[in-house]
Amino acid sequence: MQRWVYRLRERVFAVKVGWWEVPLFMALLFLLMSWLSPADPFRLAGGFPWPWLMVILLSLRYGFVGALFASLLLLAAWLFLAHGQSPAAPFPQDYFLGGFLAAMLSGEFSDMWQTRVRRLEEARSYIDARLGRLTREHYLLRMSHERLEQEFISRPVTLRDAIQRIRDLTRINTRPGDLPGAADLMHLLAQYCQLEVASLYPVRDGQTPEMPAAAALGETSELSLNDPLVQHALSKRVLSHLQSDDIDEELPLRYIIAAPVMNSEKRLLGMLVVEQMPFFALQQDTLQMLLVLLEYYADSISASSQLAGIKRDLVDAPDDFSAELSRLAQMNYLHGVESRVAALVFPELPETADVLLQLRRQRRGLDIVWETVIEGRQVYVTLMPLSNELAVEGYVDRIEQIVRERVGQDFATYGVHVESVRLDTPEPAQRLQELLRHCVHRA
Repeated sequence: MQRWVYRLRERVFAVKVGWWEVPLFMALLFLLMSWLSPADPFRLAGGFPWPWLMVILLSLRYGFVGALFASLLLLAAWLFLAHGQSPAAPFPQDYFLGGFLAAMLSGEFSDMWQTRVRRLEEARSYIDARLGRLTREHYLLRMSHERLEQEFISRPVTLRDAIQRIRDLTRINTRPGDLPGAADLMHLLAQYCQLEVASLYPVRDGQTPEMPAAAALGETSELSLNDPLVQHALSKRVLSHLQSDDIDEELPLRYIIAAPVMNSEKRLLGMLVVEQMPFFALQQDTLQMLLVLLEYYADSISASSQLAGIKRDLVDAPDDFSAELSRLAQMNYLHGVESRVAALVFPELPETADVLLQLRRQRRGLDIVWETVIEGRQVYVTLMPLSNELAVEGYVDRIEQIVRERVGQDFATYGVHVESVRLDTPEPAQRLQELLRHCVHRA
């Protein structure tokens, strides 16, 4: 019931521009037809019903609600003119019934394709965000290896330790809009990016930094929102520094760097401004490292807020699995972008370890796996983004082929039980918990 209420509300608010434009276009149409054909502005005597063409065009633009609104306006205009005629004109049933049906069909067609486009956009946005997270993780891994090879003795911790510290400090329970562990993050950035005087400000409305600062290094001054670097960073949502091409060097600049703290979904959570740092530290590697660490921090905050409810039901689930489970369930519930979870229960046999090893090697790129033990049974849970029932069937067939190659038996003979469920609920952890319980008890 909640989903239908949400979709109805979404459909109504999706045409909020049409509430102003539909009456405007209908009024212009009526004036034009009254000027071209004063005796028969609705074209009732014969010929093509041109007023309904405008209604159909509006229905294609604004959907079913826009079609209904435009049709009612056309009917109201006819009733207004017919009221002043003597004798009263008969009601043109075929004219309005045929036009109304054509407009409603056009509006429903428009709504159907707009829904499909929104689903495709949601899927693309999810893939872009996932690709962004993988790109940053790859960069962090490469930089970690390079720094280990160069043996930076001056660094008290490795980059891997820094990543783990960011994960730990973002798990602190705070109010929405706060930046957890901001002071520790600033000390970490001072170590890795050589910041000397800098401030980190929270952004609670997704638009403007708020004072006071959540954390600071050195003797900082009050934030200047009029600084060109800050304006450029807020408008473009990119890291800005003194050497940026879009910055006018003749303007007075207080800051060296202005960096947005933004997650993969492009939501602004904070703003970092740097007033002092060593001259030779302002280089591409340092700027890239600063941006990646801030985005990793922002993603960790977003994931931490999503994980709070998931972890209550799935205590042993990995953080990345729980975070993606929450994102995909929300996409499926609100926008109909289908995703599924498949669970396989394996028997307690010596060959199971070899089968699971092969499954890890042949995992699909987008899939996220969680291996757990429930009531002594090995359970292999796969989160399958943007997948329907056919994709799950293909996935299960592929795994069954691996089992045949390894142990020479199919699922039924070897004792593998398979269950899958669609993530179309606002409580995905509870549904997955029920799936696992049902799966294990039937195995």
